Order: sequence, then structure tokens, then C-alpha cells
Amino acid sequence: MCIKRIMLLLFFLFNFPVHALVINEIVTSNSKVNADDDGDFSDWIELYNETNEALQLSGYSLSDDADNSRKWQFPPCVIEGKSFVLIWCSGKAKSSAQLHTNFKLDRDGESVILSSADGTTIDERHFPLINENYSYGRRTDGDDEFVIFSHPTPNGENAAAVGPIYALPPRISLPPGFYPKSIVVELDAEVGTDIYYTCDGSEPTKSDLHYVGKIQIDASCILRAATFKSGLQPSRISTHSYLINAPVALLELPVISLATDPDHLWDEETGIYANPLASGEEWERPIAIEYFAASGNPEYTADAGIRIHGGASRLPEKSAKKSFRFYFRSEYGPGQLEYPIIPSAGKRHFNRLILRAGFNDAWIHWLDLERELTTYIRDTLVRDCFLTMGHPASHGDFVHLYLNGAYWGLYNISERYDEEFFDFYCENGDWDVVKPGDDSDQNAIEAVEGDLNNWNSLYNWYRNRDLSSTANYEILQQRVNIDNLIDFYILNLYCQNYDWPRHNWYAARNRNNGKWFFLPWDSEFSFGNGYQGYSHSINMWEVIESQSDYPLGMLYQKLQKNEQFRNAVLTRCFELFSDDLNQQSLLSLLDVRTEQIRNAIPFEAERWGTARPPDVYDLQSWLDAVASMRTFIQERAANLMAQANSEGFIAKSDLPADWRQVSVGEPATTGLSSYQQGILTINAAGADIGGTNDAFYYVRQTIPGDVEIIVHNSKWESVTDSAKAGIMIRESSNGQSKNVFLALTP
Repeated sequence: MCIKRIMLLLFFLFNFPVHALVINEIVTSNSKVNADDDGDFSDWIELYNETNEALQLSGYSLSDDADNSRKWQFPPCVIEGKSFVLIWCSGKAKSSAQLHTNFKLDRDGESVILSSADGTTIDERHFPLINENYSYGRRTDGDDEFVIFSHPTPNGENAAAVGPIYALPPRISLPPGFYPKSIVVELDAEVGTDIYYTCDGSEPTKSDLHYVGKIQIDASCILRAATFKSGLQPSRISTHSYLINAPVALLELPVISLATDPDHLWDEETGIYANPLASGEEWERPIAIEYFAASGNPEYTADAGIRIHGGASRLPEKSAKKSFRFYFRSEYGPGQLEYPIIPSAGKRHFNRLILRAGFNDAWIHWLDLERELTTYIRDTLVRDCFLTMGHPASHGDFVHLYLNGAYWGLYNISERYDEEFFDFYCENGDWDVVKPGDDSDQNAIEAVEGDLNNWNSLYNWYRNRDLSSTANYEILQQRVNIDNLIDFYILNLYCQNYDWPRHNWYAARNRNNGKWFFLPWDSEFSFGNGYQGYSHSINMWEVIESQSDYPLGMLYQKLQKNEQFRNAVLTRCFELFSDDLNQQSLLSLLDVRTEQIRNAIPFEAERWGTARPPDVYDLQSWLDAVASMRTFIQERAANLMAQANSEGFIAKSDLPADWRQVSVGEPATTGLSSYQQGILTINAAGADIGGTNDAFYYVRQTIPGDVEIIVHNSKWESVTDSAKAGIMIRESSNGQSKNVFLALTP
């Protein structure tokens, strides 16, 4: 009898339902499935009670950290038998009508641990990357088989799910990345599934390689694998880039690897690279994106849409190296890219991104004069300048690009001017965003976001108005951010961007009574570059006049007749040339970008430096071109101010009758002074005093004999540490004349 009792007890213990409470379904990227009690579309975990009895969950815990399994604990609450409880993984850490954990879930995949009140692990699930608004769950409630649901069932039966149900993706033994030599990779999947794979970027089907054992990889390739199971849709494709024996120096910049079916690129009928002039959504193709940090570590992966980007660079005869545009949509995977892929941007959410190849500032350009001046950084530097001046502009950083395992060159990854951009950097709202349209129509403007109604209203107003009128100028200021317009004007004048104002700008306004403001884009004809070869003395006022039939050129041409506008431009020039656009500031910005890509240039040269035979371009070619940019920065301001003087931008002096304004020596910029209610205001720039050849701006009067002078310096604005202001007695305005002075510094 004793033996029988023991056997009965053992039988009872081993048949007790150990998994009474299980993790039943998980959503990690929720944008429309269901909202929490705050109206937010948060991640969630659904638990299911397999028993018929109610369970008290007080003290139970959920965690996404194996080292801290009790990361979030349940408050007193009950889950009824054969019922569900939904826990929002929102990071809000609150318990009111709904339960919210103190952590969020990683869309790319991680483990979730469910523990009992005594700390015992009840259930642990490692979920894979899950598409936006999809879920990972048990095929039927409490079942051991997990699948991917295209239509999640929060607080509902999984068996009742509608829409396609997908197999779980395969697991790949080695992470994507850079390897110094051949590697061996193993694939794994759920029981009852078959794995098929490719190594050329194409999407696996049952007609491709059937996985039966270890895969040896001897050269760079894109491994793509998917699982197939009867009764289920094929899984999401797992994509791993394996880049074998890449030079260490290449990893000084981040790397983006793109994988797509070769036909999406090269097919004569449907390939976007083979048909670069085609545009629009019908010429968007699926792409897998992998981002590697400068260390070579894989940091982010996402599926997205890709299109060819650009204007003239689309022409096959003009450029073999194309620019690309990424679209992040839930039909591919995440609705947004959620990673700080552009470190200088200070943000981690992007709807669209652009990979700029360069074209007018690249060795693949069709014109030798532009190839000789190639630096790859001109457009980026213009946007850097505008950001430094305090205005919004697209941030950009440099990356190496691999396309289906082949090195494709140096690219600039940049933000696109869309509603998400303006919501982040300006203010939330509905936005109108416009840019120049087709050259065939001089009035053509395209709406990137919103519509053209307000822009057309503005354009039709100013094209029929005399903007030299004070009254009309005041009306314009109610519709346009005039400070932004002036800075945008000065920047393009200074940078000598003579592919502007006809082309290469954006304008935006918040529809909630916002004013129009302007942003630079594609400014590769700048800092001495362009089809005319190197120059730092092109007259931009003549360029504007030649393009005054186009909307922005017309606006500036009309404004140049307004004295208030001219004076504001001149005053702002002095401020900028002593601050954000002075030589030191600009050369510092140039040095940052130069050093960022210096060691990447040999790789670009190997890929594209011989694209236009017999010419060959290399690191020295690039260094020579960068040197020309330095020369431009050192000489441009003097030329621009001389041109401003000839164009009537130097205002007439209103000094007292016995005072005169004069330049001593040959300063880089001509000065400007004004006098009002006993206060003398001087805007000027020049070289430091102390050598044998002075160069500065001077307000003077001639005084015979002894003199007593009393000066009160009341205010400094926009000056450098070495600036000087004070009084001087000198023989003449010759830069080498004898003098004595008393000066203050900031």
C-alpha cells in the first residue's frame, strides 16, 4: 500500500499543468492595431491562462532582461480561467485601468521572461524581428507552435485571426558583418519547416538552394534565407551581409549594405538602375538595409522601398553612380527607421532618407572641369553653413555603400525635406513644402508636401508688385520670413552657387498661419565649383538677373530695388563675415568634413576614379580640389563685397559733415557706418593691427594741431576675440603709414 501511494503521488506531480500561464502573443511595432488608455499605440504582450481557474497575478513579473527577471512586477490583479490579460510595454510604468510595464520591446527581436511570484521562470520566449502591426504568437491559444500573424488578436483567440499567417524566419548562426577570412554559416528553423537560401541578393523561393548543411562563404556575399511550411505563408526573409577581407581603413566610416533581387536593379524592363529616368511609386522596389557602425558592428536592419533619386544625374550618359531614396513603410517592415543613422541630426526616426552620390561634385561627372574640382563635400558644407547660421537644413553624414555585396562607393546620407522633418525641427503641423519644377516651364513649382495654393497666391502677388515700395515690402514680411530669406540670399551669393536660384532650393510653411522660409539643397555648384571651372569672382547678381524669369530669381531681383532690403543684406553680411561666415569658422567646417572622408577617398578612387577614361583621379586629385576650396574661402568675401559695392549695396553715409568713412589698406570687406543721436555704429572687418601693412575700416576726420578725443565703446556684436575698436591717429589711410592707437578688445 505504501508503494502504491508513492507512485500515485509521483503521477500527480508530473501531470500538473506547469504552464498554467503563458506568453500568448507579442506586438513590438504598433501604429494602428490598438491604442492604450492614453491613446498611444504602444507595444504589448498578451498572456493566456490555460486553466479553468482564476489566477492571482500579484507579484508575478515580466522582463526583457535575463539579468533582471523581475524588472516589472504585477500589481494585485486576477486573470480568469481560459482568459487573456494585455500588458502594455510602453515604458510608462503605471497601473490604472490598464497595466503598463517600465520597459519597451525591441522591434528587432529579444527575449521576454514571465516569472511567478517566487521568481520561478514560467515562460520565456525569444521573438524575431516583427513587421509593423504584425504579431508573434501561438498558432492557437496555448499551443507550442509559434507563427507571425498579419492581423493581431489582442484579448482574442489566436485561432480566429484573419489574413495571412507566416512561418517564423530562419535563424542564422553568424551575425552579419566584416570577416577577415572565409566563414562557415549554419541555418536553423522550427521543426517541420524547410529553409531555402540565395547568395546574390535575390529573394529565396523553393526553386533556390535548399539548406541541408553548413554553408562555406569565401568571398563577400549577401546571404538571404526564408522558411517554408505547409499551411503557412513563407517567412520574412532573413538577410545577412558577409563582407570578407575588407580593408580595415574602410571601417573608419559607417557602412550601409543594400540587398535586393538583381532584377529589381538591372532588368531591362523593370530594373530601376537600368531605367533611371523612370520615377514614381511604380518604380519603387523592395530593399533590405543593413547599417554597420564605423567599428564594423551591425547596428540596424530594416526592409524598405528604394527608388533612383536625382535630376540630371539620372541620365545614363552623365552618371553611372546613381543616388537613391529610401521609403520606410509598414508594407515592407517598420513604418519608420528607428535609429540615429545620421549622427549629426540628433534624431532617430526617419520616414525617408536620401543617399547622395554627388554628381556635380563627383568623379563620375561627364565634364572634366568638374571632375578636377571634385571634393564630395560642397553641398554638405553649404547645408552645414546654413545650420550654423541658425536655420533648419538637411543634416548629412558620409557612409560607404555596398550594393548586393559589391562596393559601390562613398555616399552622403541625408534627411529629406518632408513633413516629418519639419515637425521635428520646427513645429508640429500641416506643411506645404515646395521646390522648383521642370525647366521646361519657368513658373513650374512642385509640391512635395501639402499643395501649391498658398505658394501660387504669394507668387502671383509679388510678380505683379513693385517691391521697392515700403508698403509692399511690409506686406511681403507678413508672408515670408525675411530674416531667413536674407540669410539664404547671402549664403548663396557667398558660396557662389550659380546653379541657383533657378534650381536647388526648397521652401516650406506651416499651414497654421506660418510664413514661408527657404532651405538649401543640392548646392554642388558652390565654393568655386561648376562648369566654368574654378573661380571665386563670379558675379552672383548677374546670375540672379539671368534667372529672374524664374520664381525665386524674380523675387530677389525685385527685392534688390528695395533700399531697406539692401541695407539689411549689407548689415547682415558684416555680421556673418565676422561670425558664422568668417574664414576661421568656414575653414573649421571644411576641415571637419575633409577629415571625415579623407581615408575613404582611396576606396572611392578605386571604384570610380577611372570611370571617365583616360582620366584617372586619386587622393592627390582630391587634396588639390580641397585646396581650391580653401583658397575660395580665403578670397571670396573681398570679391563679394567689391561686387556689392558696384551693385549699389553700400549705403550712403549719414555721418556728420566733418566725418568720412574710408578703408585703410585693403581689407577683405568694405565697411559701413551710421550715425544717430550721438551714437556711431560701425560694421567692418579686416586684418589685425600690429604688422607693417594695416587693413581695416576707419571713420575719420582731419584735425590740425593738438586734440582731445573722448570715446565710449557701448556695445560689441558678432565679433571675434581678436577684434579691436578704439581711436587712432595716423598720417594717412595708406596701410603702411605711421600711427598711434588705443583700442579695446572684447
